[in-house]
Amino acid sequence: MAAAHAGLPLEVDTTPDLADPDLVARVRPGPEGVRPDAVLGRLYPALAERHRSSRIVTDAPVSAGLRDELTREVEAEGAHLVFPSDKRARFLMDVMADNHSEAELGEVPGSGAAPSPVSRPHTSPHEPSETAVERRPALATLSTVADNPQDWVVAGQAVERVMLAATLAHLATATATSPSDRASLRWLMNGPAGSDGPVQALVRLGRGPAGRATSRRPVEKILDIF
Repeated sequence: MAAAHAGLPLEVDTTPDLADPDLVARVRPGPEGVRPDAVLGRLYPALAERHRSSRIVTDAPVSAGLRDELTREVEAEGAHLVFPSDKRARFLMDVMADNHSEAELGEVPGSGAAPSPVSRPHTSPHEPSETAVERRPALATLSTVADNPQDWVVAGQAVERVMLAATLAHLATATATSPSDRASLRWLMNGPAGSDGPVQALVRLGRGPAGRATSRRPVEKILDIF
């Protein structure tokens, strides 16, 4: 993403050696004359702003236009993003709650508790000025074509891309990867046979306070330059 922002094309080979599970990708300079992904580069400013949030509030559902935009971002990485119906979304949240995994996504909407008002300063034309808003986050499932190490890398890239795109739209995000970690959840999270493939993560979107910056590992711990 930083390279695309700088106008540098790259060739990325994900999971190039299945015998070495710690090797996620090999990155090489792209051929001359190839233009970098301008759409990916557009997300670069969100890197410094994006923080995962478990406190999500919203004053309105995510618009259809924004849903389409987020779906395109995920599809650009080779994955699928689906916004289920309200009934299906509530079922997925109930499944997470029953398996004590709801903390990944914050409180379950409609769980019986009264909505908690949250006062927020006015920070964007897209956000309400200091007002009480109801906890009604939107939920999406992120899936891949298959379920192998390369698909897991694709899912990770897609999750990051949708988070950054949501950040530019002034949305808070929270993710849950339990569906891919626990067999008892996986089959419940997946849609009907013949749908968009195995669910790798749930993505929750809404309005919320900015989270704290996440500590990062030193570059030399994750990147070898030859």
